Amino acid sequence: MAAGYSVTTLAKKLGIKKGFRIRIINALEHYFQLFSDFPEDVHISNGKTGHKQFIHFFSKDLKVLNTQLPILKDELEQVSMIWVS
Repeated sequence: MAAGYSVTTLAKKLGIKKGFRIRIINALEHYFQLFSDFPEDVHISNGKTGHKQFIHFFSKDLKVLNTQLPILKDELEQVSMIWVS
C-alpha cells in the first residue's frame, strides 16, 4: 500500500450510513464515483425541507460558507453532521 492511503472506505470516513437522509451541495460531477461502499437505501435530498443526518457542502468561497453554514444547520436532525470541503 502506498504511503498516505487509508484502507478505510469513503462512506465510513464520512459517516454515511444505510437509511440516512442526506444532501450534497456543489459536489463534483463524479462525486458518487469516488465511493466503493455507498450504503444502500440512502435518500438524497435536493431540497431544503426535511431534516437530514448528513450534509456535504462544497465551497470555494469563505463568504458563501459563512452565509450558508448557519442556514444548513437548520436542516439537520439533532444528532447529525455537516462536512465542508
